[in-house]
Amino acid sequence: MSTTTPGAASGWGGIAASGVGAAASTYAAYSNAKGEKQNLEWVAKMQERDARMAELRAADRQAVGNEQLFKLRLQQKQHFGAQRARIAAKGGSLTEGSHLFILQDSKWVANLEAENLKSNTDKEVFALKNTALNKAFASDMSRINARQISPGASAAEGLISGAAKFSSAWNRYKPYTAERGGRAAGFLGRDSQDSAGAEYQ
Repeated sequence: MSTTTPGAASGWGGIAASGVGAAASTYAAYSNAKGEKQNLEWVAKMQERDARMAELRAADRQAVGNEQLFKLRLQQKQHFGAQRARIAAKGGSLTEGSHLFILQDSKWVANLEAENLKSNTDKEVFALKNTALNKAFASDMSRINARQISPGASAAEGLISGAAKFSSAWNRYKPYTAERGGRAAGFLGRDSQDSAGAEYQ
């Protein structure tokens, strides 16, 4: 009847646990790396989409600003023309004196208003384009980071780590296997001697 020592039983349990742990750690490493890679790829797509949206908003804002400036200039031109007509209708000079100063002041105010409108448009467009560039750069970096992740390599690292633990457990169990092997050899030796003695008698 074979017996199993407590040390041997715990040794087998340790080896089994190490084997299961190696498989689990390998799968976990692969799954985690795959999930991280997919997450970075998704983030890159979202950042790329945001970059395109910012570019579209910048183009739209530029178009709106151009239209606003055109309408403003048209209104100013009409106002300036009406002002000149009123001065001329009253017999005033358009090339000298106080009426000329009035026309020059009106033109200066009109130019200042137009410059302010254009400056505001340029600032908003610049901010949107800068956002687009930042999002595009972030998207590129996310893709680079995603490409650097290899689920297979991570699984291999997990497998190596698990194999090391399995080997350690096996080495700890070897003395018990050697002891059991020695006992078995002793039993076989005694059986052989008994058989030989029986034949001699």
